[in-house]
Amino acid sequence: MPFLGNIGLHDATWRNSFGGQIYKSRGSHGCVNAPLYLAKKFLKI
Repeated sequence: MPFLGNIGLHDATWRNSFGGQIYKSRGSHGCVNAPLYLAKKFLKI
């Protein structure tokens, strides 16, 4: 789901944790990764 131009938000079911320092070693390639339940909430807004 695109927002703020070319930035996207999507579920990342392959991850078991989010937030904290994860972006330093297991970051995304530009998208915001979210748990499935949270991504679904944004789709309904």
